[in-house]
Amino acid sequence: MSRTIRYQGAIIRHDHILLIKHREYASGDDYWVIPGGGREDGETEEECVEREVKVVRLRNCRRWVIIRTGRHLRQRGCARMAAKKSIPTITTSRLILRAFTEEDIDPLHNILGEEDVLRYFPNPNPPSREKVEKLISARLDHWEEHGFGWWAIEPRSKKQLIGWSGLLFLPETEEVEVGYLLDKAFWGKGLATEAAQACLQYGFKDFDMQSIVAIVHPENVASQRVIEKLGMSFVDEARYFGMDCHRYSIERSSFNSDRGENL
Repeated sequence: MSRTIRYQGAIIRHDHILLIKHREYASGDDYWVIPGGGREDGETEEECVEREVKVVRLRNCRRWVIIRTGRHLRQRGCARMAAKKSIPTITTSRLILRAFTEEDIDPLHNILGEEDVLRYFPNPNPPSREKVEKLISARLDHWEEHGFGWWAIEPRSKKQLIGWSGLLFLPETEEVEVGYLLDKAFWGKGLATEAAQACLQYGFKDFDMQSIVAIVHPENVASQRVIEKLGMSFVDEARYFGMDCHRYSIERSSFNSDRGENL
C-alpha cells in the first residue's frame, strides 16, 4: 500500500517521489512530480524533504519554488529532460513561446552573431557556438531550479527560431527580470512587446509574483519603448551585470494582461 506524508507544502510517497502542488488547483493531474534522493542514515522523511528539496520563497513570490532536486535528476541529460517537460508552451496572436531544444543551438548562434543584436548587452561580442550551447543548457537549468525562465520564440506562421523572451531570477538583488532578444529581421513589428507581455502574464497570473523588473542600457531607446509599452515604470539608475543601467518595474496590481495584444 502506498503511504504518504505531508511536509512544508510537499507530499512525499513511500517510494520517495515528491509531489509539489500548485495551491490554486484541486485536480491530482496538476501535481508537479519531482524525484527525491531518498533518506540518508538516521534521517526522518521530513528531514529528507527539507534537505533534499531545499525549497525557498522568493522575496516577491508567494509560491514555493524548487531550487534543487534529488539524485535521480543529477545527471545533466535527465535534468534537461525534466526541465523541458515542466516548461509550458504559450501561444499569443502571432507567436509561440516554447522550450529550448538542442536544435536551437545553431539558429541562436546565428542570431547572436548578427550586427547590433548584442550592442547593448554586457558583452557585445558574438559568442562561440560552444558558449551558445552552454547558454541554452543554463537556461534549462534555470527552469528546473526556479520554475520559470526563458522561452524560445517562433512565429505561429512558420517553424523558425527568431529569438527568446522570458523571466530570469537575479540572485544579487532577489528580483525577477523580464527580458527579450529578437533576430534583426523581426525588429520594429511589436513582437518583443507581445512576447514579453506573455512572460509578464505567466509571472503574475500563473506564478503569483508581486513585482517584475526590466533592466536596460541607457542608450537603448528602442528597448525602453518596449518596456514602457508593457506598462513598466522607470524606477532608478542602477548597476547590473557590470554596467550602468536603467531599472524599470511593474507591480502585479497594475498589470494589464490585455496590453500586449493591442500593441
